Amino acid sequence: MIRKNLYKMWSKCGLILSQVVKPLVVEPLVVKPLVVEPLVFIFLVVFLNSCAFRLYHVSSTNEGSVSYFDVEAPSIEVVYPYNGSVLSNVINVHGKAWDKSDFFVYSRVDEKFFVFTNANEWFFTINTFDYTNGNIDFYFWAEDSLGNKSSTVVVSCFISNSSFISISPLQSPFITNDNFSYTLNLKLETNKEVIVFINSNELIKISNTNTFVLNIFTNSYSENITNELLVISSEITNKRYFIFDFTPPSFALNLNTNDYVWGNANFSVWVQDTNDCYFNFSLGSFTNSYLFSPGLTNVVLNTYSFPNGTNCFVFYGRDAAGNISSSVSLPIIVCNFFRNNLCVDTKNKYYLDYEIVSNNVWLFFTDDSFSSIYLAREENNYKKETARSSINVDKKIRAISVSNVLFVSYLNDTYSLYIRTNEVSNTLSSILKTITGVYDFEVSRTSNDLYLVRLHTNWNIVVSDITNKRTNFIISNIGNAHSIATEKYNFDEKFRIGVIKTNPNSVEVYECGSNYYTKVFETNLAFEPEFMSISRVGNYDYLGASGTNRVSIFVLSNGNFVTNFDFTNNGKFSGISSSSYADGVVFVLYEFFYSSFTSNLKLLYFEGTNLRRNQDIGSAGNFDGLIQYINIVPYSDKLRIFLPFMEDSYNKGIAKFEGI
Repeated sequence: MIRKNLYKMWSKCGLILSQVVKPLVVEPLVVKPLVVEPLVFIFLVVFLNSCAFRLYHVSSTNEGSVSYFDVEAPSIEVVYPYNGSVLSNVINVHGKAWDKSDFFVYSRVDEKFFVFTNANEWFFTINTFDYTNGNIDFYFWAEDSLGNKSSTVVVSCFISNSSFISISPLQSPFITNDNFSYTLNLKLETNKEVIVFINSNELIKISNTNTFVLNIFTNSYSENITNELLVISSEITNKRYFIFDFTPPSFALNLNTNDYVWGNANFSVWVQDTNDCYFNFSLGSFTNSYLFSPGLTNVVLNTYSFPNGTNCFVFYGRDAAGNISSSVSLPIIVCNFFRNNLCVDTKNKYYLDYEIVSNNVWLFFTDDSFSSIYLAREENNYKKETARSSINVDKKIRAISVSNVLFVSYLNDTYSLYIRTNEVSNTLSSILKTITGVYDFEVSRTSNDLYLVRLHTNWNIVVSDITNKRTNFIISNIGNAHSIATEKYNFDEKFRIGVIKTNPNSVEVYECGSNYYTKVFETNLAFEPEFMSISRVGNYDYLGASGTNRVSIFVLSNGNFVTNFDFTNNGKFSGISSSSYADGVVFVLYEFFYSSFTSNLKLLYFEGTNLRRNQDIGSAGNFDGLIQYINIVPYSDKLRIFLPFMEDSYNKGIAKFEGI
């Protein structure tokens, strides 16, 4: 009674919150260029039927995490050279770039690439002797981590050297063939010659020629040893380095088949090779590269780039020489949730419950007046309708249907339970039954019957067949019972009743049929439980109890205790709900943090005795007084979660989270 009156008082007062986030200041960086030389690459190839990108960025500040959308391409400026520059000898290329997300700057000069990461200012050098005299173009562009790409800046210049020695290819290659060749382009003064050395050993002298092809054979050199090719004259010098590499890298990662991933998913990649490595993530034209040393490296994957459901990822390693490791092909399940707000107005929503009618979700609830039952139907775009007015409902609502008859039961503070029924429609008319002295109640449908389970003020639990209007059995002398829970839909003739007791704090589970009950589980708790939920799949029962900042979930098999899971937070658990889903059971917990007046919806998914997911799926407002009734609606291919929310005095309604 005190809590209910407090809810009413808070709902009338309303709450308006504002959040001040300190700006994220990015100081200019000067970063040395990353030249794509002998390196090892790891590629992630993604095969998808379709993909919708969600562009966003998360930054860390002293105030916490700041999320914002980023659809703008990075800005880039080339300081030197500029269009029309005449170049000779060695020049310094200089530029600037900036973006509010992580970004990469790319530059290409003929066949040579330079890459910079998060560089607000960048430099690299070009030896113009590597190129023949004449026109040359420099290409510059930038791309951020979300795929936003700048336009390409082209700077056209002219090289003019009186003498030069150029060696092609420009890249310092790994070599995997039996032989390899360099092409030397020479411009020398009359009667001059060049000497070619490999590893300080003179190989050949060349004079009076413009082009010379130099063949190198692998049987003369060791694998993974850096070799120096030096071409020198009395005036100028040029050199290249080459490595023979015939061995693919070793590669592994800590993802498993049918792992669940969401949000910014973290996983580890292990690659081993003689040289430094790249992790490369590719999706169509969207590519990110991350440099790391050989060994174990953590990788963050933005899963909002993929559709929910099973996506087939192929991972493999490849070094710069083209040696490819064995691949790892994994189906990974992306399971993000997205929120929509329904029935938004200035009224708080209480005691939410749902029923599936003709494959559509019907939501039943009341508001601050506690004098009407409202209905929001999926087929009517969840528009708020009045199903019944001029009543008193301020403790609980439960809705369930059978044989085209809809039953809606509700409880008030006078411990009176009302059962209204009608053929399935958007209004409730006749009262089927009024029962007094009821402290708490639930409904449960089995394969054969529809049951009303009532906890009376004398601590007896009465189980009745609603359709046949008869009492099946009574569980007597429960004593100090606080509340009860059942699973709403059961797939056989059995159902379970969970009971919260105080003094001492404990929970009990009863297995029930049409005319029998058996206590199958009882345990004391180290905290005072306030909310409870129970679900079953196969031979496993799952009982969850929450109170203050603790949650305990107990797993039973054929009525016998198997294991339990405990969760704590630094705030309060203000609600718990569960349902069978897919091959297991899903629990949803509502967490409220008084220090920041923020909330979080946590999803736990169990298969057998394994916790497969522990997922934060989003905020549901800033007021914990409403969140006692979380509704989980499972489908074969998705999951919907409905619960009341309040953002401020003008935005109160029902939050719908949809995911997988």
